[in-house]
Amino acid sequence: MKRSLPALLSLLIFTSACHKGNIELGEDSGWSEVLRLDAPSPSYGSDAGGVIVTLTGGEFVEGARVFFGDAEAQIQSFSPAELVVVAPPGAEGNVDVRVDSGESVVVAEGAFRYLPDGSGQAGALGAIEWYELLGGYWDEGSASWGSAWWGLIQPKEIRYADVFGGVADACVSGPGFPDVRLMELGANQTTLSGADEALAFTLANDGFYESSPQASSLSTQGGWRLEPVTNGPFLGMTVEDLARTPAAVTLTSPKLDDDEAITLAADELRLKWEGGEGDEVLVMVRRSDANYNELETVGCVATNDGSFTVPESAWQAPWGEGEWLFIYVGAMAQGEAVLPHNNSESRVVGLRWVVGAALTPEG
Repeated sequence: MKRSLPALLSLLIFTSACHKGNIELGEDSGWSEVLRLDAPSPSYGSDAGGVIVTLTGGEFVEGARVFFGDAEAQIQSFSPAELVVVAPPGAEGNVDVRVDSGESVVVAEGAFRYLPDGSGQAGALGAIEWYELLGGYWDEGSASWGSAWWGLIQPKEIRYADVFGGVADACVSGPGFPDVRLMELGANQTTLSGADEALAFTLANDGFYESSPQASSLSTQGGWRLEPVTNGPFLGMTVEDLARTPAAVTLTSPKLDDDEAITLAADELRLKWEGGEGDEVLVMVRRSDANYNELETVGCVATNDGSFTVPESAWQAPWGEGEWLFIYVGAMAQGEAVLPHNNSESRVVGLRWVVGAALTPEG
């Protein structure tokens, strides 16, 4: 009885069980042992090689050899229905995956994609943030809130603290986002799962994935896992600890948790805190007029030693009278994952901000 060939990945199947150049598909033709090679999992990896790839199909035979393009892969384990191999180094782009049993060969055309190795560089950037309001002077209806965004980027030496200048114990006026090139994940939605809830992210116009959670569970310490991507070129990608929410800081000075906003002069922005984790704390101070229109924002990277003074020299414009100061002090933890597609690192951070307000002196 003849078997039909599966239409998977445009497979090209060759066999030595031919008669005068014609391929016979009968039971005695030799095709019964090797008929199928499914999509490799994962179907992508660093051009430096070393990716563990699972090949399913069958019937595979012991002693079969596996090739990615022209380079032979090391076989880690064998069964008639599954081969686990180590992808060899390769050139950027798509290559055929070929299983050669000696008597028959099965090829998945262009089934594996090599990407430039990103070891030691950022390959994902973003922030999962919780803003905890201090004090009782906020407008009615104001409440603590969360926000989150992330995306894959082309490998680059960058970290989230670069938004704030990136230099320890220094400040910049007008913190801004560094230039990065996004890498298309190919999915309209992604999901990050934490200890208490899952966050659904939607692809935004700028190419990053965004979520607007309001649940206080974002204030819980712990890791965030990228759930398997459901479509696109990185199908099935999952990452443990893409980001991590840190322990919070407690701001001890200035005292911003009263019912009335205090007054602070430019030479009095001496911050003291307890707690947090890691080597750095982020500081942001936004000056606004009486109608809350932003005048200037200064961002700082502070060593996590419990104190930091925002220097007067950080401000490009002198302070006016009766302006609002919105003061953010954030505990920061960076993701620790190595990303499976190119060995780059996650630089998605968890941030726990405490947010208070003060007024500039009048008269």
